[in-house]
Amino acid sequence: MSVVLRRSFTMALSLALLVTLAFAGIRLATPWLAGHRETLESLASASLDRPVSIGAIDAAWRGLDLNVRLRDVTVKNASGQVLLSFDEARATPDLMHSLGRRRLALASLHVTGARLHIIRAHGKLTARGIRRRQHPTFAADAERTVSLRDSRIFWEDRQLDVNYRLRHVDATLDAGGGNTRLRARFALAASRAARLVVAADLQTLLTLPASGLRGTFYLQGEQLPASKLRANIARGTAALQVWGHVENGAVARVVGTAGIEDARLADGWQLESVGLKFGWRHKARGWQMRIEDLEVTSAGRGWRATAAGLDSRAARNGQTAYRGWLSNAKVEDLLALAPNSDSIDALRPLMARAPTGELRETWLSARIEKGQLLHYRAHGRFHDLSLAADADAPGFAGADGRFAFSRSTGTLALRTHGLEIQYPRLFDGPSQFDRLRGDVCWRRENERLVMRSPKLSLSNEDFAASGPFELRLGAGRPYLNTRIALSRGEVAKVADYLPVKILSPRATEWLKQALVAGRLVSGDVHVRGDIADFPFRHSDGNGEFEARFDVEQGILDYRPGWPRVEAARAEVRFSGPSVSVTGARAQVLDSQIDAATVLIPDLREGELQLSLAGHGPVEDIAQYLQRSVLAESNLFERLTVSGDSRLALALRLPLSKDSGEEPEVSGRVTFDRAGLRIAPPGLDFNGIEGELAFSPEGFRAENINGRFRGHKVTAGVAPGEDKRTIVSVRGRLPASALLADVEHPLVRQLRGASLWQARLGLPAIGKPPADAEPRPLGFSLVSSLQGTTVDLPQPLLKRAAERRLFRVVTAFGGDEQQHPVRAQYGPDLSAVLLLTGDKGGMRIERGALSYARGLARLPRVGVTVKAAFAEFSVEDWARQLQAETPGTLEKGGASISLRQLDVAARRLRWSGRTFDKLRIEALQRNGRWMAQVRSAQVAGRVVVPADRDSPAPLVANLEHLDLQAGQDAGHGTGAAMDARELPPLRVTAKALRIGEFEFSDARLETSRMKNGLRVRKLELSAPNFEGRAQGAWYVGEAAQKSRFDLVLNSDNLGELLQRWDLQHSMRDGIAHVEARLDWPDAPARFDLAHLSGQTSLRVTDGRLRGLDPGPGRLLGLFNLGAIQRRLSLDFSDLFRTGFSFDTMAGDLAFRDANMYTENTVIDGPAALIKITGRTGLVAHDYDQRVVVVPKIMSGLPLAGAL
Repeated sequence: MSVVLRRSFTMALSLALLVTLAFAGIRLATPWLAGHRETLESLASASLDRPVSIGAIDAAWRGLDLNVRLRDVTVKNASGQVLLSFDEARATPDLMHSLGRRRLALASLHVTGARLHIIRAHGKLTARGIRRRQHPTFAADAERTVSLRDSRIFWEDRQLDVNYRLRHVDATLDAGGGNTRLRARFALAASRAARLVVAADLQTLLTLPASGLRGTFYLQGEQLPASKLRANIARGTAALQVWGHVENGAVARVVGTAGIEDARLADGWQLESVGLKFGWRHKARGWQMRIEDLEVTSAGRGWRATAAGLDSRAARNGQTAYRGWLSNAKVEDLLALAPNSDSIDALRPLMARAPTGELRETWLSARIEKGQLLHYRAHGRFHDLSLAADADAPGFAGADGRFAFSRSTGTLALRTHGLEIQYPRLFDGPSQFDRLRGDVCWRRENERLVMRSPKLSLSNEDFAASGPFELRLGAGRPYLNTRIALSRGEVAKVADYLPVKILSPRATEWLKQALVAGRLVSGDVHVRGDIADFPFRHSDGNGEFEARFDVEQGILDYRPGWPRVEAARAEVRFSGPSVSVTGARAQVLDSQIDAATVLIPDLREGELQLSLAGHGPVEDIAQYLQRSVLAESNLFERLTVSGDSRLALALRLPLSKDSGEEPEVSGRVTFDRAGLRIAPPGLDFNGIEGELAFSPEGFRAENINGRFRGHKVTAGVAPGEDKRTIVSVRGRLPASALLADVEHPLVRQLRGASLWQARLGLPAIGKPPADAEPRPLGFSLVSSLQGTTVDLPQPLLKRAAERRLFRVVTAFGGDEQQHPVRAQYGPDLSAVLLLTGDKGGMRIERGALSYARGLARLPRVGVTVKAAFAEFSVEDWARQLQAETPGTLEKGGASISLRQLDVAARRLRWSGRTFDKLRIEALQRNGRWMAQVRSAQVAGRVVVPADRDSPAPLVANLEHLDLQAGQDAGHGTGAAMDARELPPLRVTAKALRIGEFEFSDARLETSRMKNGLRVRKLELSAPNFEGRAQGAWYVGEAAQKSRFDLVLNSDNLGELLQRWDLQHSMRDGIAHVEARLDWPDAPARFDLAHLSGQTSLRVTDGRLRGLDPGPGRLLGLFNLGAIQRRLSLDFSDLFRTGFSFDTMAGDLAFRDANMYTENTVIDGPAALIKITGRTGLVAHDYDQRVVVVPKIMSGLPLAGAL
């Protein structure tokens, strides 16, 4: 034992000494390393077989550990290209292991700023520039650490054919105890935001072969560029988390989550987001993958598949078999993910038609060899499947059912509720169906796609149909063979299901508007041939189209706007390009149609032939013609008919208004006690019997009898110029019957009966030429008036036996609705008018009336009147006509706007006055009448407002005005004026004569009151005289009243009375009179019997001529027989030589037809005379007391005389 212990101690001591010597040697060699950098570069270059350069090297001891630091190290290839470099490397050798294995072994290695190029190929990783060592640098059974800091790695994955540039790489590898742990974090150079974290726990040593690796790993990535994921993604940002297991050096199974935002696939499809959970497992000769919670959002639409799976298995013949399933998916999403491979070219036409919809429980199997798709099959269920139509095949939307297809064949089991079918090649729009059932098989035969179904049933609220069909698509033109049976249907919807795109536009338009309503009792449709040849116009056996429908309660609108054929029971038949309708019974408007046929020989030619025969009201015949062939003429806007008739009609018309052809219509109408009204001019006929024929040339009839307002008339109808229709009516009628609708005083003065003849021009059948201007309808009415008395004042008075031509010629209609009217009465009176408007508002646009001034001519504007009368009585005409507003007359529905007046009369009587050689020339302008009046009695200019309600005044500036005594308007026989209807007056006259009274200047101003006329100013001037007055003229419901305040002044009363030729005894005298008088009538109807009021009289410095102071003459003051002279101040019989007075004054009161005074005084140098009492103004009596008081100083001569 002691020997063993001794030897053991000796060995240990020797080993310790050896180690001590080794460590001492290494310590002594440490300074040597820094000075021999070139030697170390040579050793490193020889070891790596690569040129190695070292920027700097140093070493230091820390306890028992030696730290060696290398800086700026570069490894290059023979051509000088840098293969590997790093900024700094710190290595700590494991001295014990190095001594024991007699080669360098490291305990740790820390590298900063490395730039590495790592290559993955054939399941192995190599660093470019570093040769794989035969002996590992690290001891397998020791704790070792390797790290990288702030490094860059170029990762070249030759297995996946993808490269990555990694930056900011921080990685730590810890090995020991038989396990290896890796922690790494780095960023991708392609994206600044991309981050990747890798962790691995391997239950093995790195020194073992890769096939012996086993353990777990974890991978987390954020903001990763999706284009680097090898998933057919061109753009996007990905995030993922992966947990995996490694067995025998390979990935055995993986689970994780992944998501992509803002992705764009290689074919351009945009994905807003994708998220999923996945699991992957390696299997013998293949793998298995399961996906859960797959969510895809694209274009605002979301799609979620609860589960999906895909299995891959490699076959021994080099092929790979795939089998996948999907719980649910969007068709459009799956096609967007389909590989861009020539192997699925069979699906390219389908994919080009943008299919959409949802697939459920879908299974797919495929075989691929060398990247080529060899075979595939799919089956499953579909919901709301849609397929866009193309030039050769229809499209649909909303289909439900099951499917199965392979590369060349397929089947569809359709079980659909709510289907839309589109086929723009044939149909104008989509068709909606409530139900579709049937099985469709398709197969490719000689480059054509053939679709067949033994029975396909379609139904909706419009119809129910079923039948087999065969459709061939692809090379050549589409070919269809089908026979459809209809069990029910609506006529109004037939046009919606016809192939209008291959019908002519005329046929399409006609079918859509003609088939209005009706019930299809039964029918069938057979189509066979190339669809492009539909409807198979040529009978060459290459195509066939037959359709037949039995219709009840049908409505046929065969031409827009024309009366429809309704309540029809008929058979509708399509045969090739033709269509015919045969009706057993029908109705047009309220008329019963006994037989009707419609035939269109060729839908492309667009001609319709219609024949009708029936009976019914005449209103229906008129309405039919008005709404059909006479729609352009507006004839029946002026005609109203009634009664019964029979109709036979033949019609040929184009199907389109733009065809350039006009309808051709002919037939006859038989009247049975019918009625007719023509308005305007307002002709009513009844009891009409006869036959009226019509054709494209117009209407024609002879001796149609009827009655006009109870009188027998006879009418004839014949074509006229320009295919117009001329209606002539003749008969003996009284003027009261002919003009019964004219409400005018003149009409009542026509008595007796005469022979009248009326002629009216009506439009013809057919539309006028496009360049033809609208022409009015001519109307004329002519009579000699023999037998008719015209009881009107001169110059229109006519006796019954006298012949005097009366003619009215007018026209109605035209483009501007202008109606010229020309009338003639006898040789002197003529008129021409231009009426505008319609029957609701007729007015005279222009016109002229002429009497004995030549033929009336239409003026450019307004209405003019020119006349020359020998004698004319305004009073006589006033009794016949009501007074009309100056400037405008309205009678018989037309308004007259008078503009110019030129009237001359040798003698004219008006309001009790006579005007000799009168000439009035007046013109209306700017709302005013401006007139020049010339006659012996009056001359001057007058301006009158045209609007009677205008506040503007009537202004008259007269040279002279002579109102003769005895011709005063107030005492005339005419009706009293209404002051409320008079305009305000502004009248001046340079010379005014009222009876014997002459004035050199006169002025009158008035204004309107609600109840009359106010006289604001009346001024009269004459030599030695001035007078002023103001007052009012009141008008009540049954009475009128005048009230005036007067002020009269004269500076020589005697001379004034002499000039006015008034009987008087006054000489000289300055007079002043003030009065307030009123009377119950118009101002011009001054009445002493009803006069009331007060008057104040004062005369100074006057003289009563011929007064002798003798008592005999003085007593003459009291002579009862001389009262009349006294009242007129005539004292000439008393004062032969005159009686001077200083003042004559007194107050006079008027009431009850008497004048009263209580204080009349005449004060002169010789005497004072006082007068009191009453004077009768009507009875001419008096009751007065006169007192004469002689003056003392002047009484001596008087006394001597006594």
